[in-house]
Amino acid sequence: MLWQFIDWSRERALGELERKSRAQLQLYTSHLQGQLEKYEFLPELLATNERLVNRLRDPGNAAEVEAINRYLESINRIADASDTYLMNSEGLTIAASNWRMERPFVGSNFAYRPYFQEAMRGRLGRYFALGTTSNKRGYYFAYPVRHGGEILGAVVVKINMREIEESWSRADQEMLVTDPDGVIFITTRKGWRYKTLAPLEVEVRERIRASRRYVDEPLDSLDLRIRGERGADARLLVLREGAERGYLAVEQEMAEAGWKVHILAATRPALNQVLRMLLGLLFALLLGGMLVLFWLQRRRRVRERERFKRQEQRNLRRNYSPYKIEKSA
Repeated sequence: MLWQFIDWSRERALGELERKSRAQLQLYTSHLQGQLEKYEFLPELLATNERLVNRLRDPGNAAEVEAINRYLESINRIADASDTYLMNSEGLTIAASNWRMERPFVGSNFAYRPYFQEAMRGRLGRYFALGTTSNKRGYYFAYPVRHGGEILGAVVVKINMREIEESWSRADQEMLVTDPDGVIFITTRKGWRYKTLAPLEVEVRERIRASRRYVDEPLDSLDLRIRGERGADARLLVLREGAERGYLAVEQEMAEAGWKVHILAATRPALNQVLRMLLGLLFALLLGGMLVLFWLQRRRRVRERERFKRQEQRNLRRNYSPYKIEKSA
């Protein structure tokens, strides 16, 4: 009976934790999706700008170089993006919003980046990577710049993910986002950044290295063990980081980006709640038992006193004899 109560209490606490985690996960995912959608349209809009088209058609026109850089700088500031830049068909950056910086993108070739390759195929390119020049994490949108039926190059907008990450910090749960290969690139736990949920296969590592997605990060895996499944998108985990810590993990896909957003809620508070409930129950049982014992003892004493009283009364009746008056002759 007691063990059944413990199991019921534990499941009830974990169920409530899962419900809250799913609600929080939905908020995180919607916020992240909204942030991406704010910038998704911008490269396509810029790709229609005649000044950018003409810059790609006539790359030798030096008079336009600074004007285009200033234009991209202005757009980048207004949009509050991280960087905005223009690449020719060979992947060479010929104009950039960060042209005044110590390490500008101008002159850098990013032809190896998948977002550029997608744009050169005539599609919107999207990609998360660690910047090889800036060494800053960012999400990239790239769109082809056309003239007639020819793709002349691509315009790229990079957004900073750090502010999103910082806004998600909570004491009782960890949030993380993984790419299609299971690499963590956004997380509230700094030490988990660029870790993986499971060891990577050799060919996956080679593909990531070729794209320079995470530059020279080792991409080590977290020491995770699954302790129980709670459906297709939720499970109980144990993470070893010195000491073991238990988590309830819930995940949700972002199909367009190809990401998964995860919440890892610590199970200790929920299990401590069960422990407190159990201790409360045991205390109530102990108190109840003591009250019952006290009542039984008191009842026994009352009965003993009543029995003793009745016995005394019998003794008195048995030993009582009336006075006799003797007559003398």
